[in-house]
Amino acid sequence: MKSINRFVSKISGKVTHIRVILIVPFMIQIILAVGLTGYLSFRNGQEAINDLANQLHSEITSRIEQYINTYLEIPSLVVNINANAISNGQLDLTQLRNWLPYLFKQSKVFDELSYIYCGNNEGDYIALQRLDDGGLAYNLKDNDTGGLMLDNRLDKEGIVTKKLEATKYDPRLRPWYQKAEKAGKPVWTDIYQFIGSKGTEQLGMSFVYPYKNEKRQLQGVLGSDFTLTRISDFLRNLKMDASAKTFIVERSGLLVGGSFPYPSFDKNKQRLKAFDVEDKLIQATAKYLSYHYGDFAHILRNEQTHFSFQGQRQLVHVSPFKNKFNLDWLIIVVVPEAYFLERIHENTYNTLALTLIALILATLIGIFTSKWIVQPILGLNEAAKKLSSGEWNQTLPVERSDELGELANSFNSMAKQLKASFKALEDQNTELQRLDKLKNEFLANTSHELRTPLNGIIGIADSLIDGATGSLPEKTSQNLVMIVVSGRRLANLVNNILDFSKLRHKNIDLQRKSVGMREIVEVVFMLSKPLLGKKELKFVNTISHDLPPVYADENRLQQILHNIISNAIKFTESGRIEISTEIQKNFIATSIFDTGIGISEEKLNTTFESFEQGDGSTARVYGGTGLGLAVTKKLVELHGGEITVASEINVGSRFTFTLPIANKSALELDKESAIEEHSSLCPEALIIEKLSPEINRDSQILKKGAFKILIVDDEMVNLQVLINHLTLQNYAVTCASNGIEALAKIETGYKPDLILLDVIMPNMTGYEVCCQLRKRFPLNELPILMLTAKNQTPDLVEGLDSGANDYLAKPISKNELIARLKMHLELSKLNMNNAE
Repeated sequence: MKSINRFVSKISGKVTHIRVILIVPFMIQIILAVGLTGYLSFRNGQEAINDLANQLHSEITSRIEQYINTYLEIPSLVVNINANAISNGQLDLTQLRNWLPYLFKQSKVFDELSYIYCGNNEGDYIALQRLDDGGLAYNLKDNDTGGLMLDNRLDKEGIVTKKLEATKYDPRLRPWYQKAEKAGKPVWTDIYQFIGSKGTEQLGMSFVYPYKNEKRQLQGVLGSDFTLTRISDFLRNLKMDASAKTFIVERSGLLVGGSFPYPSFDKNKQRLKAFDVEDKLIQATAKYLSYHYGDFAHILRNEQTHFSFQGQRQLVHVSPFKNKFNLDWLIIVVVPEAYFLERIHENTYNTLALTLIALILATLIGIFTSKWIVQPILGLNEAAKKLSSGEWNQTLPVERSDELGELANSFNSMAKQLKASFKALEDQNTELQRLDKLKNEFLANTSHELRTPLNGIIGIADSLIDGATGSLPEKTSQNLVMIVVSGRRLANLVNNILDFSKLRHKNIDLQRKSVGMREIVEVVFMLSKPLLGKKELKFVNTISHDLPPVYADENRLQQILHNIISNAIKFTESGRIEISTEIQKNFIATSIFDTGIGISEEKLNTTFESFEQGDGSTARVYGGTGLGLAVTKKLVELHGGEITVASEINVGSRFTFTLPIANKSALELDKESAIEEHSSLCPEALIIEKLSPEINRDSQILKKGAFKILIVDDEMVNLQVLINHLTLQNYAVTCASNGIEALAKIETGYKPDLILLDVIMPNMTGYEVCCQLRKRFPLNELPILMLTAKNQTPDLVEGLDSGANDYLAKPISKNELIARLKMHLELSKLNMNNAE
């Protein structure tokens, strides 16, 4: 809400007349309302298109499937009838010449069939064929034909009208005979070229039936065929839009039929693939499906998809077709989306026209309304200006009884009471000063009260270490030391509450320590990646691993880097952002170079001033207030360093700041302050460093059946707390104080079942360690849980992107930690078992 108010105030501050403020909202409301209505209308229309397309596809597919099933049932029915006729003695396999009248009558009943035929084991053959022109022919081969197959034409009465040249033919060598003989049961053949009377040399399929005697010996094969041309004829006759197409393919991509006016085979009777047909839309559809699914064989269920062809969106439906005789085809229907869009486009144009009319009317009404409203407000504005200059005797004429008249009455009353209000305000300021003093006293008293129980906790733990209740086991003493150290740190946090009053005087206390510049740069780079968006921009960190640490406040240093880097990202569209360092006496100079738009020479001197940007056009294009660099300059100077900038227009900018090196004396001061902080723990100055040999050494408590856990953390207190929690749960624990040490353990052959990994560590961040581990171990083989005090959303996303399985924010609940460990170990174990 505050952001919206600031935006409105900023816009209204640039507007010179209130009439604009009154008119523009009317226009915006109309545009938003009608635009939203148009969008919802278009969206509903799109959903209606999808529903209609699905219904159309389903209806066409169902009709095709029904036709194919019916068409395929006829050959099997005819063949079974003929087999029964043989069994009943109506037909004789040894006297095929006598079958002609029977087959002729059968062809009159089943006019969909192309062939009805039979071949016996002696090589005799008879077939009745339906020619492409609708006429009938029959082929005959037996002992009386001299081993040749006769080819005769029949009239409507079944009388021979024409005899063609006889040819050699052996049915036992044909694919349909061999298929039936091999299968030993009724079966459909593959698609092949028919051989028979001239005019029927087409591609088709045969339903064949191996007829056997009582001794299961093959006596002959009955068959009935249909041609692919009939399927294509049916698909062309479907009532669809002329631009819609449907076709049927085998899993190999070979065409069975399609709604196109030419055969599905070439002039050599070789079958075409869907990619080779002349129809461009069918070609494009087949290529898209092959690319999208990899292969037609991968389409196992009904699929709805779409693609673009010649600038139009095409809606595609693919339906597998299978039957009891092991046919496996794909029925494909493709319909242009434009077929459904005409009415929606018409409604869209109408909506736009109504929007324009409504906008014009709203503007005219706004102009007249604003004139009627603004005149009294202008008078009120003039009186208010005089009132602000100290002219208290201001009154407005009350000529209206509406809200503006009430406003004039209120203004007159306000002017009378304003003087009295100023006196009351002075009294209130005095009271607020008194309350502010009470607030500071409250903070001091509260800090004192909090410090009292903390001192008790620290003192009791300290006395236990000294043996107040007798000697304690070594591990118990170590844990008590952790309590004391944590108590001291909490006491310091309580003392920081008192620094609140210093902030009123713009004093900031720096929590300085030695900080690795390379590691903190890596963290800032990772957290800044989302700011890149689609920019072709890369980060380059050239800082050496051997660079000595700086003596600085880690959080403030991260703030400095983030301000400069985010500023560089904002003004750089492509190229790189590179960070390098140089040692200058007792300081480290860090340079951030970018290939952005640069800063003009006349603006370089004002770059670090508050609310300063390159110029007005820069603010309009890139946004921002220009405050970040001013804050950065103050933070650098608080550390005792300085910051400079060098830049060239359209070449880039280089920001350089210096920070003191954490030399030996500074490191000793850190160590002394740590010792002084914990010096009261015991006479022997039992501090946290005393625990380091126990924690850092590679000590595993190996137990039968225990899971191996590797803990990587540079905070020894955290290590000890995790060791305490996990060893009680029968886990075998191994520790590493940094990422390099952890990777070294892995290289020696040690493979844990799970890793607990801190993020901010010296020399190598947890993100880098996780990325290295993921090159060797997948997510399901080695779970990695990140532990860190940085619990913001960018930190969490960065951890998961680097390969972590889970993310736990400090302070960590023991129960949550154990539950997460058990869950990930069980998932890992389950995944490994499934992989085996």
